[in-house]
Amino acid sequence: MATAPGYDLEEFRKKLIQEAKTELELRGKELAAYVQQMVVAETDRRERERVREAERAREKEKEEADRIEREKVREAEKLEREKVREAERVEREKKEEAERKVRIQVEQMRIEAGVSVPTEGNSNNSANIESHSSAAWMKKKIQPFAEDKDDIGDYLKRFEIKLAKFNVLEKEWSEILLDFVHGKALTICQNHDHSMQNSYQVLKKELLNAYGHNAATFRKKYYENTPSSQVDPQTTINSEKDFFTKWLALENVENTYEGLRNFILIDNFINKCDPQLQSFVKERNPKVIEDLVEIIKAFLKIRL
Repeated sequence: MATAPGYDLEEFRKKLIQEAKTELELRGKELAAYVQQMVVAETDRRERERVREAERAREKEKEEADRIEREKVREAEKLEREKVREAERVEREKKEEAERKVRIQVEQMRIEAGVSVPTEGNSNNSANIESHSSAAWMKKKIQPFAEDKDDIGDYLKRFEIKLAKFNVLEKEWSEILLDFVHGKALTICQNHDHSMQNSYQVLKKELLNAYGHNAATFRKKYYENTPSSQVDPQTTINSEKDFFTKWLALENVENTYEGLRNFILIDNFINKCDPQLQSFVKERNPKVIEDLVEIIKAFLKIRL
């Protein structure tokens, strides 16, 4: 290559080298920028894929949790049905056993009264019924209510058993009861409308309430029943058992371990609550712990 006169070939060579280096540096920067752009793009792609995968995993977990919850609900419903069937079976057997015992007792009472056992076609059946309804028979078989020592609930149970098993119609019971009570009970019976429907059942509720024969009363007696050096321990225990049994009966507590456990836990919890929560829970009358929890959650939401 020819050069202009006086032009330094060495300078020209250096210039060419510098220009080549500059061009290579520019291309290197473009390459680095491109590589960086690709790295960023790949990083974003991987992050989006990670997010999608995490979302799919959460949905899968939620579906599995929902499936497990449905299984729990189905199992709980199945157990509840089985529990109800078992409770019905136990109750049926208890009722049959109670009826059997009552039949035995009635037969013994008939024998003591000198009355023949009525059978189908017995021509004397109406006479037997009439004799059982007579005032003399009543006075002989039913003791008067002693207000100072008899429990009104126990007395009415005995009264009902004797009348029912000797074929006295229930519609006559409330008027018959008039002859066996005095004091406050007599006043209530005299003021009662004996012609109304279900007269005896209505009168029975009036009497039980009048004598404090309710769940709250027996609960109070149960917790206030304490040992004393002046009272025989067996008497104290018997009283405690009696108060507890009557309390549960009036609360209609399920006669199972689970039913009793739920009742005691709920009762203890209610009495530890503030008055507002106590009132809120009592109005809804939960029977199981799960219902109590939901009621408390509802109360807390209202207060927020």
